[in-house]
Amino acid sequence: MKSRRIRHIRDLKYDDFARVIVSYDNEWSNSAKDRIKLALNACSGLEDESDKKYRLWQTIQVILWEFPEAVDIGFNHYAKKNFIQRYDALQYHDKNCKGKDCNVCNIMDRWEE
Repeated sequence: MKSRRIRHIRDLKYDDFARVIVSYDNEWSNSAKDRIKLALNACSGLEDESDKKYRLWQTIQVILWEFPEAVDIGFNHYAKKNFIQRYDALQYHDKNCKGKDCNVCNIMDRWEE
């Protein structure tokens, strides 16, 4: 499976966007994690891909106030810079994961509980 080059978060599919957000597990505060879980739950009840992305992005914009860099450079720029880089890292992970004792997989599994 060949991955496509993503230049902006709006180009991500909802599932990829959600996966990127979840991968920041160690960086979100507990209250941010609670908000994200609520947003993901709300998104699961939506059918339209763009509605899901919009709903999740609205939550992320509130949470990004916790990150001084995001506030300084702007949320869109921060997301483009960091979330796309994380997406690329997750694509690399998918191609190279050995499965056993994988920290990335463990993080993703915790969010699925």
